[in-house]
Amino acid sequence: MAGYLGIEASDEKPYIFISYNTEDQERLCNIAQMLQERQVNIWYDNGIQKISNEEWQEQIALHIRDAEIVFFFISHGIFVKKNSFVRKEYDLAARHSKNICVVLLDEIDARNIPAKYDFWWDEIIHKQCIEAMDMTDGEIAGAIYTECCGIGAVKIAELKYDEVYCYKNSAVLKNKLNIIDEYELEKSIDSMVKPTASQLVEKPLRGMFDYAYLRKLHKNLYGQFFDWAGHTRKVNISDQIEYCYCNYIIPQIEELFEKLRKEKYLLQCSEDQKYSRLAYYLGELNAIHPFRYGNQVVQEVFISVLGKKIGCNLKFDMVDRARLKQAYIHAYNEDYGPLEAELKRIGLEQDK
Repeated sequence: MAGYLGIEASDEKPYIFISYNTEDQERLCNIAQMLQERQVNIWYDNGIQKISNEEWQEQIALHIRDAEIVFFFISHGIFVKKNSFVRKEYDLAARHSKNICVVLLDEIDARNIPAKYDFWWDEIIHKQCIEAMDMTDGEIAGAIYTECCGIGAVKIAELKYDEVYCYKNSAVLKNKLNIIDEYELEKSIDSMVKPTASQLVEKPLRGMFDYAYLRKLHKNLYGQFFDWAGHTRKVNISDQIEYCYCNYIIPQIEELFEKLRKEKYLLQCSEDQKYSRLAYYLGELNAIHPFRYGNQVVQEVFISVLGKKIGCNLKFDMVDRARLKQAYIHAYNEDYGPLEAELKRIGLEQDK
């Protein structure tokens, strides 16, 4: 049985399962407590009441089965201990096809691993891995938290604040102007970004219609405010829509832009398809939401520039924002009709 980590085990879903050697208990205490502060539910076998060995193993299996992800903390001791239950827990997780993440606490020299563990070692090092040998406990907790966010093991809506991008205990984004009032920051951004967005539509940046171009747009629009402008977000975000998990943003957006490339950037679209295809790509970009902030403006500039190339002059400053928001929700559920209708309205009215 694992030692006490200073927190009560929780199987409130979603939760993560952690597996470790008792020799690493002291270090795991700090990490577990940091994760709990970030609203991550953790289950480990200290949560089992005194029961028979058979019932204990059954409880382990059940909690591994129901966990969102299983973290295995690997140190030298695991290869020395004769009956390390970590290896058994790994087999259970693999059998249940669980999300597995290995946290390497020590530098492991494969030449020093007993021959009977060679195949097991070869298997675990090819799993998702956090190389934590030179990381502080805080850095390890941060890396684990990112993994949890990526597969939905954290209830994002319950987080009090975003530690990566916001000032501590605040919903205000860390910014270059050091504005700590949310309203004042929004007002400053709005006054400076709107004219820049118009310029980027009238005089588009050079480049292909791909993710690099989208990131360049974001940097041009928000670089004066945020150090991370133009970079893919590292946390999960949601409002009325639960946007793409951060770990899946790059493969999903690259797949989307590859589809656009194969469609010849809509240049060969028939007249009756133009708005429907623009609506599709706008809806998908919104569902992915690749940046921590500013997605709406960036995607609207992108679609406006793309639209101009195929003869659709879109003016988003004419759009009904409430209707557009509802259209985005419909598009998230693969109903692009309302979004197409909004694009037609602001495009056709502009052409009058």
